Amino acid sequence: MPVKVAASSSSRKTSARRHATRVRVPELARDALAALRRGTMLEGRVRTDAGNRLVYETTGGRTLTLDGTWRLTASDDLVFTVRGIDGLGPRTLRLAGGLERVGAHQLVFALEHGEGRTGPRQHLTLTGRWQADGRNRLRFLVDKADGPPDTLTLQGAWEVGPDHALRYRTVRPRRGRAEPAVRFDGAWDFSRRGRLVYRLDAEGDSAFEFRAALESPTLRAAAGRMVYQIGAGVGRSRLVPRRITLYGRWNLSARTGVSFEIPLAGGRRQTMRFIGTVRATPRHDLDAALESGAGAPLGLTVTFSRRWLQDRRWFIQVRRTPEETAAMAGVQLHF
Repeated sequence: MPVKVAASSSSRKTSARRHATRVRVPELARDALAALRRGTMLEGRVRTDAGNRLVYETTGGRTLTLDGTWRLTASDDLVFTVRGIDGLGPRTLRLAGGLERVGAHQLVFALEHGEGRTGPRQHLTLTGRWQADGRNRLRFLVDKADGPPDTLTLQGAWEVGPDHALRYRTVRPRRGRAEPAVRFDGAWDFSRRGRLVYRLDAEGDSAFEFRAALESPTLRAAAGRMVYQIGAGVGRSRLVPRRITLYGRWNLSARTGVSFEIPLAGGRRQTMRFIGTVRATPRHDLDAALESGAGAPLGLTVTFSRRWLQDRRWFIQVRRTPEETAAMAGVQLHF
């Protein structure tokens, strides 16, 4: 099935215009280089191999594997710059399409048809890991067979959906219609001061670690929410302030310590447990000052009223004890 691939030189603007015509995936491996030179329309399939190299595959089963680098345009089109082939020098291929779905270690593009073609679209999968950049934008590090990873930075806006899943939408619509949102499945973690983390895998090597600040360092458990102020980049220059709210239920008991339970899609729940130092207040409440797993203060205190506690007898015990009482629970994330 053909896809639209725009070929352009990476050197000068005049050269770029010369190679900017759209070409289809070559149907014969031996014609691939000539197609890049001429910009002619040929047919075949495109995919990636285990090292995220671009592979042209003909209908007869012949293939040509191209090494190079990946990047994204401002509208999230995928660009591949071919290097080191037959002395041609770099050639840049623009694969028109859109981001269709993501996983903890992959992103999948749906490539557009060639002109006049119909039927199922081809899909191109890249493997690697996700992280956030210094402007809180989402980016994907593409694994390479050799050398450092390529960085794909999404230029659009992300948000937190009603089921607490992180969702991303392309920066601008194509052909007058809005792009559908892409969903990231993961779990939230705020066990680092000044950071709001969204983990996409249990190992933690694929995660968005956002720079964020709590709107208030003191929360009431009965309110059932945490509010963060965050600045997120959109495009290449804009930084948009936004408010991220996580809704859930705070709990405190002598057995499990401090926990925050967030509802997820499908009736599932995410539970975060923390170490907290608890003390009684003059208003007959309990304040739990939260700490990280290493014992560092998080700058967050949660206030529990008597009716909000799971263990009422423990409340009475703390009220009668003059010294502070530590709630013995580790920082844990349950996916």
